[in-house]
Amino acid sequence: MMTKKNPLRRIAAAASALALVGASALAFSAPASAAGFVPPGEDTGSLTLHKYEKDNMPGNPLEGVVFTRQSVGTMVGGVCTAPDLNTPAGWELANSIIDSFDEVTGAMGVGCLIGAPTEFPATLADGSTTASGLKGLYIIKETSPGPNLIVAPAVPFIVSVPMPVEEGSAWDFSVDAYPKNTLTTVTPTKTVGNTNDGGSVVPGAVVPWTITVPIPVAAFPYTTIEVSDTPSAGHTFTAWTSVQLNGVDLDAADYDATGNLLKLTDSGLAKVNAITTGDDPEVANLTVGLTTTVSADVVPSTLTNKASVKLNGQTSPTGEPQSHWGKIIVTKHVKGNENAVLKDAAFNIYAKGTAATCEAAISGGATVVASGTTDVNGEFSKILWIANAQAADTSVKTKAYCLVETAAPAGYILDSTPREFVLSTNNANHTTTVMFPNVKPSSAELPLTGAGGTLAMTVSGLVLVGAGAGAIAVARRRSHKA
Repeated sequence: MMTKKNPLRRIAAAASALALVGASALAFSAPASAAGFVPPGEDTGSLTLHKYEKDNMPGNPLEGVVFTRQSVGTMVGGVCTAPDLNTPAGWELANSIIDSFDEVTGAMGVGCLIGAPTEFPATLADGSTTASGLKGLYIIKETSPGPNLIVAPAVPFIVSVPMPVEEGSAWDFSVDAYPKNTLTTVTPTKTVGNTNDGGSVVPGAVVPWTITVPIPVAAFPYTTIEVSDTPSAGHTFTAWTSVQLNGVDLDAADYDATGNLLKLTDSGLAKVNAITTGDDPEVANLTVGLTTTVSADVVPSTLTNKASVKLNGQTSPTGEPQSHWGKIIVTKHVKGNENAVLKDAAFNIYAKGTAATCEAAISGGATVVASGTTDVNGEFSKILWIANAQAADTSVKTKAYCLVETAAPAGYILDSTPREFVLSTNNANHTTTVMFPNVKPSSAELPLTGAGGTLAMTVSGLVLVGAGAGAIAVARRRSHKA
């Protein structure tokens, strides 16, 4: 003989929920010594749902989840009619509804639905929500995840209010149920381009970044998808450059980009939900590109860039890739005396690239990336890019440049031999110093030819002078005779 399942056990199994009844919550309609159930009468009761993450009760309550309740009955004369829980016939109908209910899928068997569903208040911070004034048989469904990434919602379940309590043959008018959920998480990533836009290596450079968001399969449609970007000091958000869903550009109407916040609109959410929910759901990949601009007053440092992604109410941070910037300080001085500094020496800086030497780089067409002139302190300095690196890359970064003097200080000889210098993240403050000497040419006194030579030159000079005077005298005598 098959034993009929107790309605309480059927309700609990169908709900994937544990209906717990505390002694203080019991309201009895018959003495504890009664042999059987006395009809519950016309009193109404309450149903409190306690929402926790799956297998984590009583921890991790879920706030903001919405459930509905709807009266359940059977067809009587072509009308869906609620069973009368005060009569044996009514409980016979209720038992048939409960026994035919599929606790795995939440599908109705012989039961039918009466009227429209009514929402419970959204669950509070402790995961609870209560509905009062209830009497009858109800199906409970989870209809909104609130700010939670629910990948598997609670299966619908049937509950009666009041609920029969086998021990003592009493009725529980304050029913508690614990529907569970399976949550999912999202791990967005952020990367930085290997080079800056246009290959720029000086302040003002535009740095490209990419945020990738794997949007999980979900039990409910997504209602909020946002991406925000927050650069550290030293660079500022510039623009969103691309927005793609599964590699396909979204239309401009699919998202709203205001400053450093990008938010999918209803049409964009619909495209995501078409992928992540439904009969054959799969993960959707949202990829957005953006740029930041390195500030003119940036100091040598590592610039980080963090971002966060909000799916419904859950915010997840990305890793923080970096853009490394260093500083070259050139000190111009008199050769042999580093304290004797020289102003007005002009320089060009070239990126060495992959060339073996600076000479090869410059002769191979390397362009000038920076230039300047030493000041009264004999110094010339520039902030220059070292490298971009992904969040997990903690290795030392270096970049080689070539320094060429293009004009020497006044009175000194030009030294146009290219000099290589290397900026490194391993240096203090990412700073490298180059001491650059200049040589001042001396004007030597010409030597005389000696005493004898001087006397000969003097005598010769006197002879020439005397000859000249005699010639003048002869010319005058001739003039008088004439």
